[in-house]
Amino acid sequence: MELMQIGSMLISQENPWLPEQLLSKTYLSVSWAVVLVAMGLGVVRWLKGSGDVAKSVGGGSARFWVMAVWPWALGIWALLPAPWSASYWLGLAFQSPSLLTTGLCAVYVAQGVRPKLMFSAQSQTFANWRLNGRQVPSALLGLALCGIAFGWLLLLDTLNLVHLQVFAWGFSPLAVALCLCVAWGCAWGLSGATTNSFVKWAGLFLMTVYMLTRLPTGNVWDALMDPLLWIYLHVWLIRRWFSSKI
Repeated sequence: MELMQIGSMLISQENPWLPEQLLSKTYLSVSWAVVLVAMGLGVVRWLKGSGDVAKSVGGGSARFWVMAVWPWALGIWALLPAPWSASYWLGLAFQSPSLLTTGLCAVYVAQGVRPKLMFSAQSQTFANWRLNGRQVPSALLGLALCGIAFGWLLLLDTLNLVHLQVFAWGFSPLAVALCLCVAWGCAWGLSGATTNSFVKWAGLFLMTVYMLTRLPTGNVWDALMDPLLWIYLHVWLIRRWFSSKI
């Protein structure tokens, strides 16, 4: 009987531990600010790579606005009080970004501001896997494929096309324990693929933040996946595929 009670507690979805309301509101603004700054910096890097920036956005003050001010203006806009804040309207439409999306965007912003403080190409040293003749980091490809597959599973579960109650299981202690095991497995698997400690322990750090705060919704799947990240993984994989055919 005791074993059955322990098992029922592990899979129980009742009385989930939810984040504090003030913490949840603060995370909504800060997370969208980080995401918008990262998107702005991404547009700036794309304009730089497309050729002459002056031809793309104009010269003088217009160039300065786009290159230096615009990404950070987006972040400030997200931190304004509602209803003037971008995070307020984005939260109504998409809720909060996942912890993983926020962390990836924060790393992207940090690389753009102080590249030497983050991991470099030499320190990553991922083992490569060939995709149509092109070398692709196998660890990144495997994680991207897992994220895409899991996103499809959550979508089918949301549409009630599969009767597994996958999203509801995200509130159970068993799901958190499973994610911890996966994070340990990723740390162990990446130990031979990269020499950078930040990459190896990022999953465990993310799970630690989730267990301490339960952000963003109390569901562990919301901490790992959101529609924005799921769509980006599709775009990243498709771009990799088509670039390998050129």
